[in-house]
Amino acid sequence: MTVRSILISTCVMGLLLSGCDDKGSTPAQTGTTAPSAQSGTASKSDSVEKSQKKIRETEKWNSYVALSNTGPLHYEVALKEYVETHVTNGKLDLEKKNPMAGTYFAPRTPSSLNDLTKSATEIAKQEPKWEIDATVVPFCEALLNLTSLLEQAKAYYRSKDYVDDSYARGKELHPKIMAAVETVYKAQDAFEQGMAAMDVQKLLESLQSMRAAGLKIRPAAIDMIQILRESIVEINRVTADGTKPGALTLAEYQPIYDKLVVVYKELEAVISDEALAKQENINMSTLRTLGTSAKNIKRQASSVMEGLQKKIPYTPSSTKDFGGSLSRMVDTYNDLK
Repeated sequence: MTVRSILISTCVMGLLLSGCDDKGSTPAQTGTTAPSAQSGTASKSDSVEKSQKKIRETEKWNSYVALSNTGPLHYEVALKEYVETHVTNGKLDLEKKNPMAGTYFAPRTPSSLNDLTKSATEIAKQEPKWEIDATVVPFCEALLNLTSLLEQAKAYYRSKDYVDDSYARGKELHPKIMAAVETVYKAQDAFEQGMAAMDVQKLLESLQSMRAAGLKIRPAAIDMIQILRESIVEINRVTADGTKPGALTLAEYQPIYDKLVVVYKELEAVISDEALAKQENINMSTLRTLGTSAKNIKRQASSVMEGLQKKIPYTPSSTKDFGGSLSRMVDTYNDLK
Protein backbone atom coordinates (compact mmCIF):
# COMPACT_ATOMS: atom_id res chain seq x y z
CA MET A 1 0.00 0.00 0.00
CA THR A 2 1.24 3.44 -0.82
CA VAL A 3 1.19 6.74 1.01
CA ARG A 4 -2.42 7.55 1.65
CA SER A 5 -4.60 10.48 2.47
CA ILE A 6 -3.11 10.66 5.93
CA LEU A 7 -0.65 13.21 4.60
CA ILE A 8 -3.63 15.30 3.63
CA SER A 9 -5.09 14.84 7.05
CA THR A 10 -1.84 15.96 8.64
CA CYS A 11 -1.85 19.04 6.44
CA VAL A 12 -5.44 19.93 7.23
CA MET A 13 -5.07 19.21 10.93
CA GLY A 14 -2.06 21.52 10.89
CA LEU A 15 -4.18 24.27 9.39
CA LEU A 16 -6.94 23.78 11.91
CA LEU A 17 -4.82 23.23 14.99
CA SER A 18 -2.49 26.13 14.28
CA GLY A 19 -5.30 28.51 15.22
CA CYS A 20 -5.67 30.08 11.78
CA ASP A 21 -9.43 29.61 11.98
CA ASP A 22 -9.76 29.68 15.75
CA LYS A 23 -12.45 32.33 15.80
CA GLY A 24 -13.50 33.62 19.16
CA SER A 25 -10.26 32.73 20.93
CA THR A 26 -10.24 36.29 22.26
CA PRO A 27 -13.67 37.14 23.68
CA ALA A 28 -15.16 40.25 22.05
CA GLN A 29 -15.50 43.27 24.29
CA THR A 30 -18.77 45.18 24.15
CA GLY A 31 -19.74 48.51 25.64
CA THR A 32 -17.35 50.61 27.72
CA THR A 33 -17.12 48.46 30.83
CA ALA A 34 -13.58 47.26 31.48
CA PRO A 35 -13.22 43.48 31.89
CA SER A 36 -12.86 42.35 35.50
CA ALA A 37 -9.78 40.53 36.77
CA GLN A 38 -11.98 37.46 37.26
CA SER A 39 -13.11 37.47 33.62
CA GLY A 40 -9.50 37.91 32.51
CA THR A 41 -8.46 34.89 34.57
CA ALA A 42 -11.30 32.86 33.11
CA SER A 43 -10.28 33.90 29.61
CA LYS A 44 -6.68 32.76 30.21
CA SER A 45 -7.94 29.49 31.65
CA ASP A 46 -10.11 28.88 28.59
CA SER A 47 -7.16 29.66 26.34
CA VAL A 48 -4.90 27.19 28.17
CA GLU A 49 -7.59 24.51 28.03
CA LYS A 50 -8.02 25.07 24.29
CA SER A 51 -4.28 24.80 23.73
CA GLN A 52 -4.06 21.58 25.74
CA LYS A 53 -6.99 20.12 23.83
CA LYS A 54 -5.34 20.91 20.51
CA ILE A 55 -2.11 19.31 21.69
CA ARG A 56 -3.97 16.11 22.65
CA GLU A 57 -5.78 16.07 19.30
CA THR A 58 -2.53 16.51 17.41
CA GLU A 59 -0.72 13.78 19.38
CA LYS A 60 -3.57 11.34 18.85
CA TRP A 61 -3.87 12.15 15.18
CA ASN A 62 -0.12 11.79 14.64
CA SER A 63 -0.22 8.33 16.23
CA TYR A 64 -2.97 7.27 13.81
CA VAL A 65 -1.06 8.84 10.93
CA ALA A 66 1.97 6.71 11.80
CA LEU A 67 -0.18 3.57 12.06
CA SER A 68 -1.80 4.18 8.69
CA ASN A 69 1.35 5.21 6.85
CA THR A 70 3.77 2.62 8.24
CA GLY A 71 1.65 -0.19 9.70
CA PRO A 72 0.99 -1.93 6.36
CA LEU A 73 4.68 -1.67 5.42
CA HIS A 74 5.39 -4.33 8.04
CA TYR A 75 3.68 -6.99 5.97
CA GLU A 76 3.26 -5.80 2.37
CA VAL A 77 6.66 -6.71 0.94
CA ALA A 78 6.82 -10.01 2.82
CA LEU A 79 3.30 -10.96 1.72
CA LYS A 80 3.95 -9.99 -1.90
CA GLU A 81 7.10 -12.10 -2.02
CA TYR A 82 5.40 -15.00 -0.24
CA VAL A 83 2.63 -14.96 -2.85
CA GLU A 84 5.06 -14.65 -5.77
CA THR A 85 7.18 -17.50 -4.44
CA HIS A 86 4.67 -20.04 -3.13
CA VAL A 87 1.13 -19.16 -4.19
CA THR A 88 -0.93 -19.66 -7.33
CA ASN A 89 -4.57 -18.53 -7.40
CA GLY A 90 -4.58 -18.27 -3.62
CA LYS A 91 -3.40 -21.84 -3.08
CA LEU A 92 -0.03 -23.15 -1.90
CA ASP A 93 1.89 -24.21 -5.01
CA LEU A 94 4.63 -26.67 -4.19
CA GLU A 95 5.67 -26.92 -7.83
CA LYS A 96 6.11 -23.19 -8.32
CA LYS A 97 9.61 -22.24 -9.37
CA ASN A 98 10.90 -18.87 -8.30
CA PRO A 99 14.52 -17.70 -8.11
CA MET A 100 13.67 -15.86 -4.89
CA ALA A 101 12.79 -19.06 -3.04
CA GLY A 102 14.64 -19.19 0.25
CA THR A 103 15.86 -15.59 -0.02
CA TYR A 104 12.66 -13.55 0.07
CA PHE A 105 10.97 -11.48 2.78
CA ALA A 106 11.91 -8.05 3.96
CA PRO A 107 9.48 -7.32 6.80
CA ARG A 108 10.05 -4.45 9.16
CA THR A 109 11.64 -5.06 12.55
CA PRO A 110 9.07 -6.75 14.87
CA SER A 111 10.02 -4.45 17.76
CA SER A 112 9.19 -1.46 15.56
CA LEU A 113 5.70 -2.80 14.90
CA ASN A 114 5.24 -3.58 18.59
CA ASP A 115 6.06 0.02 19.50
CA LEU A 116 3.78 1.35 16.78
CA THR A 117 0.76 -0.76 17.75
CA LYS A 118 1.31 -0.27 21.49
CA SER A 119 1.33 3.51 21.04
CA ALA A 120 -1.80 3.46 18.89
CA THR A 121 -3.81 1.15 21.16
CA GLU A 122 -2.92 3.16 24.27
CA ILE A 123 -3.75 6.51 22.73
CA ALA A 124 -7.04 5.15 21.37
CA LYS A 125 -8.27 4.99 24.97
CA GLN A 126 -7.46 8.64 25.62
CA GLU A 127 -9.35 11.88 25.03
CA PRO A 128 -10.61 13.16 22.70
CA LYS A 129 -12.88 10.24 21.85
CA TRP A 130 -13.39 9.61 18.11
CA GLU A 131 -15.47 7.02 16.26
CA ILE A 132 -12.31 5.67 14.65
CA ASP A 133 -10.95 4.62 18.06
CA ALA A 134 -12.96 1.37 17.97
CA THR A 135 -11.13 0.25 14.79
CA VAL A 136 -7.59 0.72 16.11
CA VAL A 137 -7.20 -2.36 18.34
CA PRO A 138 -8.61 -4.85 15.76
CA PHE A 139 -6.26 -3.42 13.12
CA CYS A 140 -3.23 -3.60 15.42
CA GLU A 141 -4.02 -7.16 16.49
CA ALA A 142 -4.47 -8.22 12.87
CA LEU A 143 -1.15 -6.62 11.90
CA LEU A 144 0.71 -8.41 14.69
CA ASN A 145 -0.86 -11.76 13.83
CA LEU A 146 -0.09 -11.60 10.10
CA THR A 147 3.47 -10.39 10.54
CA SER A 148 4.08 -13.15 13.10
CA LEU A 149 2.88 -15.80 10.63
CA LEU A 150 5.01 -14.35 7.85
CA GLU A 151 8.02 -14.36 10.16
CA GLN A 152 7.37 -18.05 10.86
CA ALA A 153 7.12 -18.77 7.14
CA LYS A 154 10.32 -16.85 6.50
CA ALA A 155 12.21 -18.88 9.09
CA TYR A 156 10.72 -22.14 7.79
CA TYR A 157 11.64 -21.62 4.14
CA ARG A 158 15.01 -20.02 4.78
CA SER A 159 16.09 -22.95 6.96
CA LYS A 160 14.77 -25.35 4.30
CA ASP A 161 12.86 -27.34 6.90
CA TYR A 162 10.45 -28.29 4.11
CA VAL A 163 13.06 -30.79 2.91
CA ASP A 164 12.74 -32.78 6.15
CA ASP A 165 8.97 -32.55 6.67
CA SER A 166 7.86 -32.61 3.00
CA TYR A 167 6.21 -29.18 3.32
CA ALA A 168 4.02 -30.26 6.25
CA ARG A 169 4.67 -27.03 8.17
CA GLY A 170 4.25 -24.99 4.98
CA LYS A 171 0.84 -26.61 4.38
CA GLU A 172 -0.13 -25.82 7.97
CA LEU A 173 0.96 -22.18 7.78
CA HIS A 174 -0.54 -21.32 4.41
CA PRO A 175 -4.27 -21.30 5.31
CA LYS A 176 -3.45 -19.39 8.49
CA ILE A 177 -1.57 -16.77 6.48
CA MET A 178 -4.34 -16.37 3.92
CA ALA A 179 -6.99 -16.10 6.66
CA ALA A 180 -4.82 -13.54 8.45
CA VAL A 181 -4.53 -11.58 5.22
CA GLU A 182 -8.32 -11.34 4.93
CA THR A 183 -8.57 -10.27 8.57
CA VAL A 184 -5.95 -7.56 8.07
CA TYR A 185 -7.67 -6.24 4.95
CA LYS A 186 -11.03 -6.02 6.70
CA ALA A 187 -9.56 -4.37 9.81
CA GLN A 188 -7.41 -2.05 7.73
CA ASP A 189 -10.37 -1.09 5.56
CA ALA A 190 -12.44 -0.21 8.66
CA PHE A 191 -9.56 1.86 10.06
CA GLU A 192 -8.94 3.64 6.74
CA GLN A 193 -12.64 4.38 6.33
CA GLY A 194 -12.52 6.06 9.72
CA MET A 195 -9.47 8.06 8.68
CA ALA A 196 -11.13 8.98 5.39
CA ALA A 197 -14.25 10.17 7.24
CA MET A 198 -12.10 12.45 9.38
CA ASP A 199 -10.26 13.57 6.26
CA VAL A 200 -13.51 14.64 4.69
CA GLN A 201 -14.70 16.40 7.84
CA LYS A 202 -11.46 18.34 8.28
CA LEU A 203 -11.21 19.11 4.59
CA LEU A 204 -14.72 20.53 4.56
CA GLU A 205 -14.02 22.65 7.63
CA SER A 206 -10.79 23.92 6.12
CA LEU A 207 -12.31 24.58 2.70
CA GLN A 208 -15.27 26.42 4.19
CA SER A 209 -12.94 28.63 6.20
CA MET A 210 -10.73 29.38 3.18
CA ARG A 211 -13.58 30.04 0.79
CA ALA A 212 -15.32 32.23 3.34
CA ALA A 213 -12.12 34.29 3.37
CA GLY A 214 -12.31 34.57 -0.43
CA LEU A 215 -9.27 32.36 -1.13
CA LYS A 216 -9.16 30.41 -4.40
CA ILE A 217 -5.74 28.86 -4.94
CA ARG A 218 -5.40 26.87 -1.73
CA PRO A 219 -8.95 25.43 -1.92
CA ALA A 220 -8.30 24.38 -5.54
CA ALA A 221 -5.08 22.65 -4.45
CA ILE A 222 -6.87 20.82 -1.63
CA ASP A 223 -9.56 19.70 -4.09
CA MET A 224 -6.82 18.20 -6.27
CA ILE A 225 -5.18 16.48 -3.31
CA GLN A 226 -8.53 15.10 -2.20
CA ILE A 227 -9.43 13.61 -5.59
CA LEU A 228 -5.98 12.04 -5.76
CA ARG A 229 -6.61 10.53 -2.35
CA GLU A 230 -9.91 9.11 -3.62
CA SER A 231 -8.09 7.67 -6.61
CA ILE A 232 -5.49 5.94 -4.44
CA VAL A 233 -8.12 4.61 -2.04
CA GLU A 234 -10.07 3.08 -4.94
CA ILE A 235 -6.97 1.55 -6.51
CA ASN A 236 -5.78 0.12 -3.20
CA ARG A 237 -9.24 -1.21 -2.41
CA VAL A 238 -9.47 -3.30 -5.54
CA THR A 239 -5.84 -4.35 -5.88
CA ALA A 240 -4.59 -4.70 -2.31
CA ASP A 241 -4.67 -8.52 -2.35
CA GLY A 242 -1.51 -9.69 -4.10
CA THR A 243 -3.39 -12.78 -5.30
CA LYS A 244 -5.86 -10.68 -7.31
CA PRO A 245 -3.90 -8.17 -9.39
CA GLY A 246 -5.60 -6.25 -12.16
CA ALA A 247 -9.00 -6.03 -10.46
CA LEU A 248 -9.52 -2.33 -11.21
CA THR A 249 -12.15 -1.81 -13.91
CA LEU A 250 -12.94 1.07 -16.24
CA ALA A 251 -16.42 1.42 -14.71
CA GLU A 252 -14.91 1.85 -11.24
CA TYR A 253 -12.25 4.37 -12.23
CA GLN A 254 -14.09 6.42 -14.87
CA PRO A 255 -16.10 8.58 -12.41
CA ILE A 256 -13.00 9.36 -10.36
CA TYR A 257 -11.01 10.21 -13.48
CA ASP A 258 -13.74 12.49 -14.81
CA LYS A 259 -13.82 14.35 -11.50
CA LEU A 260 -10.03 14.59 -11.45
CA VAL A 261 -10.03 16.21 -14.90
CA VAL A 262 -12.53 18.86 -13.78
CA VAL A 263 -10.59 19.61 -10.59
CA TYR A 264 -7.30 19.74 -12.52
CA LYS A 265 -8.67 22.32 -14.96
CA GLU A 266 -9.92 24.47 -12.08
CA LEU A 267 -6.52 24.32 -10.37
CA GLU A 268 -4.71 25.00 -13.65
CA ALA A 269 -6.79 28.14 -14.15
CA VAL A 270 -6.09 29.69 -10.74
CA ILE A 271 -2.37 28.86 -10.49
CA SER A 272 -1.72 30.62 -13.80
CA ASP A 273 -3.13 33.86 -12.41
CA GLU A 274 -0.11 35.77 -11.09
CA ALA A 275 -2.25 38.66 -9.86
CA LEU A 276 -4.35 36.24 -7.80
CA ALA A 277 -1.23 34.59 -6.39
CA LYS A 278 0.10 37.99 -5.33
CA GLN A 279 -3.26 38.87 -3.82
CA GLU A 280 -3.30 35.63 -1.80
CA ASN A 281 0.38 36.09 -0.84
CA ILE A 282 1.59 32.89 -2.50
CA ASN A 283 5.14 32.39 -3.72
CA MET A 284 5.05 31.96 -7.53
CA SER A 285 7.99 29.55 -7.62
CA THR A 286 6.26 27.19 -5.22
CA LEU A 287 3.02 27.63 -7.12
CA ARG A 288 4.71 26.54 -10.35
CA THR A 289 6.01 23.46 -8.55
CA LEU A 290 2.46 22.73 -7.42
CA GLY A 291 1.32 23.05 -11.03
CA THR A 292 3.98 20.57 -12.17
CA SER A 293 2.85 18.09 -9.52
CA ALA A 294 -0.76 18.46 -10.62
CA LYS A 295 0.22 17.96 -14.27
CA ASN A 296 2.09 14.75 -13.39
CA ILE A 297 -0.94 13.48 -11.49
CA LYS A 298 -3.18 14.19 -14.50
CA ARG A 299 -0.70 12.37 -16.75
CA GLN A 300 -0.58 9.33 -14.49
CA ALA A 301 -4.37 9.21 -14.23
CA SER A 302 -4.67 9.45 -18.01
CA SER A 303 -2.22 6.57 -18.35
CA VAL A 304 -4.39 4.45 -16.06
CA MET A 305 -7.47 5.30 -18.10
CA GLU A 306 -5.78 4.49 -21.41
CA GLY A 307 -4.74 1.12 -20.08
CA LEU A 308 -8.21 0.31 -18.78
CA GLN A 309 -9.79 1.39 -22.07
CA LYS A 310 -7.45 -1.01 -23.88
CA LYS A 311 -8.35 -3.70 -21.32
CA ILE A 312 -4.78 -3.88 -20.07
CA PRO A 313 -4.82 -5.30 -16.49
CA TYR A 314 -3.92 -2.75 -13.87
CA THR A 315 -1.32 -3.97 -11.37
CA PRO A 316 -0.80 -2.91 -7.73
CA SER A 317 2.77 -1.78 -8.36
CA SER A 318 1.50 1.10 -10.47
CA THR A 319 0.04 2.77 -7.37
CA LYS A 320 3.54 3.75 -6.26
CA ASP A 321 3.55 6.59 -8.76
CA PHE A 322 0.31 7.97 -7.32
CA GLY A 323 1.60 7.66 -3.77
CA GLY A 324 4.75 9.57 -4.62
CA SER A 325 2.71 12.23 -6.41
CA LEU A 326 0.43 12.61 -3.42
CA SER A 327 3.38 13.01 -1.07
CA ARG A 328 5.08 15.58 -3.32
CA MET A 329 1.91 17.59 -3.84
CA VAL A 330 1.13 17.73 -0.14
CA ASP A 331 4.71 18.78 0.61
CA THR A 332 4.44 21.53 -2.01
CA TYR A 333 1.05 22.62 -0.68
CA ASN A 334 2.56 22.97 2.78
CA ASP A 335 5.29 25.16 1.30
CA LEU A 336 2.84 27.66 -0.18
CA LYS A 337 3.63 31.07 1.28
